[in-house]
Amino acid sequence: MKLLCLSFFLAFIYIPLLSQNTWEWQSPLPTGHHYSDVQFIGNNNAVAVGLKGTFIRSQNNGTTWSYHYVQTLADLEGVFFVNQDTGFAVGQTNNYPVSRTFKTMDGGVTWDTVSTGCNEDLYAVYFVNNDTGWVAGNNGNIFCTHDGGSSWINQSVASTVRWNAIYMIDADTGFIGGENGALRKTTDGGASWVSVFSGTTNTIYDVFFTSYYKGWFSGSGEIIKNTNDGGVTWIQQYNTSSSPDITSIHFIDSVNGFAVSQPYIYRTNNGGATWQDDNNFFHQPTAVDFDDNGRGIMVGIFGSIQTSSDSGFTWSSITGRSNFYNFNSVTFTDKTHGWCVGDGGKILRTTNGINWNDIGSTAGGAEYFDVSFVNNQTGYLAGELGIVKKTTNGGTTWSNVNIPLSTTLYSVFFINGSTGWVGGLNSTIYKTTNGGTSWIAQTLPSFTFNVDDIFFLNADTGFVAGWQDRIYKTVNGGTTWIELTNHPSISSGMEIQFISADTGWVSSDFGRIIRTYDGGQTWSAATQFCFSPIYAMHFFDAMNGYAGGGNINWDCKLYKTNDGGISWQNTHIPFAFALRSLYMTDTNSVYLCGDWGNILHYGDSAAQVVSGVSENYSKNPGLKIYPNPASAQLGVSNNEIITAVEITDLQGRRVLFSRCYSTEIILNCGGLTSGLFLVSVLTKSSKKYTEKLVIGH
Repeated sequence: MKLLCLSFFLAFIYIPLLSQNTWEWQSPLPTGHHYSDVQFIGNNNAVAVGLKGTFIRSQNNGTTWSYHYVQTLADLEGVFFVNQDTGFAVGQTNNYPVSRTFKTMDGGVTWDTVSTGCNEDLYAVYFVNNDTGWVAGNNGNIFCTHDGGSSWINQSVASTVRWNAIYMIDADTGFIGGENGALRKTTDGGASWVSVFSGTTNTIYDVFFTSYYKGWFSGSGEIIKNTNDGGVTWIQQYNTSSSPDITSIHFIDSVNGFAVSQPYIYRTNNGGATWQDDNNFFHQPTAVDFDDNGRGIMVGIFGSIQTSSDSGFTWSSITGRSNFYNFNSVTFTDKTHGWCVGDGGKILRTTNGINWNDIGSTAGGAEYFDVSFVNNQTGYLAGELGIVKKTTNGGTTWSNVNIPLSTTLYSVFFINGSTGWVGGLNSTIYKTTNGGTSWIAQTLPSFTFNVDDIFFLNADTGFVAGWQDRIYKTVNGGTTWIELTNHPSISSGMEIQFISADTGWVSSDFGRIIRTYDGGQTWSAATQFCFSPIYAMHFFDAMNGYAGGGNINWDCKLYKTNDGGISWQNTHIPFAFALRSLYMTDTNSVYLCGDWGNILHYGDSAAQVVSGVSENYSKNPGLKIYPNPASAQLGVSNNEIITAVEITDLQGRRVLFSRCYSTEIILNCGGLTSGLFLVSVLTKSSKKYTEKLVIGH
């Protein structure tokens, strides 16, 4: 069954709407956030939730997924759908004043907050039908609804316990499990919860029953216990007393079951009498679920998703493994050509500003800290052990141009294919004028600390920022450097950039950006930010810039300015990890890279082009655009995954644009005027196909 991926805009899209700020995942897809819960809901559909309001849905058994933001900074911990359209999600707020319970009635495209009367974080949700369900969480809180969430009954017990799991066999009978081995049973729909002796003080994370009598729970210390008498007695089936927490357990039937922890998969084919465990380190699963046909999905941290079509005997990775590498630097040469580098020797490239391809880890797996390209073909990167590499074919292959010193390099900057500088540990700074064939050491006066960033305006004028409040300037290509001292404290300079010989900025490791209008003679400071360090900063021109940084505040990752850094506005992007680097390709278009393999785009979707490939349109027999002529809705399907669809008029003006990650997308074109248009379809492999479209009303 093909995935029907709704457009991000359910109504027709006018051109003015395209100027609104958007943010989107570009790698890994569908997101790079931790997932905490997953559920099959029949007819090939599955859903999962995770950090910072992440909700994803698949309509083809997990092969492809669409991402929808629940519009909350809460970390979603549990999800439960009662049918294809109606579902609930609960989460923890990290002390933000936001809701903890959410409901959707359109399959997760949009969500509404639900007021339960509970002011504590919630970790479990279970519904037996459209009307009747339960949520539970911190401090013994259990709330029940019989009207689909409109009103709730407080059923809380054991005020010091955090409840992690609910399993209801029917509307009357169910179990709830939590901290310190706390386990309770109800036979009256939660009007009363009777304590059950679990026989453990380990935290219970999940509960699962296949009948009124036969069930299991899993928990901390790699524990699995089983009951055959409806919870009266519990038999230990697995316990190594080791550190992994078995956070999810599911049985396909009374004998075949699975459980997961970070990093193991546990499997039994005899009801749990024996369990086989397999290391799944590169995916770190957190939750598992199966449908009635033996198809399974595991989700985990850093956006990991795995699927099985044979009752869990084999698993295929949808996304994962490469997510475990942090990205440190991103750069572009135009709106479509960009590169991103990080640890593990990872190098990613885009040629259309949308799709990122892993162009291969270089030998040794060293960490790369910076990358600099002078055009679409020639670029350099620098990293550990004095490594400097050069490419002359856009990054397809790299050759070593190492400096004569095995010290870590944090910055590389080239003004053309031949002339450039690298800098790093212990005040290291080297210059080449022949493309890296030879290097000349340069000296920063009275400085023995780290060079964090280098920036040159031309062959003569350049700047360095580093540890211990140091900023240096040269006007002779680095032959001599002078220290700039008349500036507010920055502790350590992280990023430095000049737009002209007079105007420039430096970001610091404790949340400050300073700016100069006289070439560094005097400086002023912007208001201190709520994130620290400010790893990432880039200005497109003298007025428009972005800055991003660390993890101190999860509502504080990315700021923007349109007055040259005098004032800054929080973008509130719901991103959980540290941003390490960013690069602007337009006044309101910025690419972000950071921890755990994440690349995002933020800004004006109209600022991006659909493709950087040749405009000589090619035909694809697998592409279908229907109906044609169209009036209200337009379907686009392809035998390869579609990543973007653009409709333009005959003058080349964009009238509708949508992103997707599926083989089929439905667009609402009811707002377009009658006439002839062009539909451009971009695929995962960066191919672009264009067809004519007639709109008639």
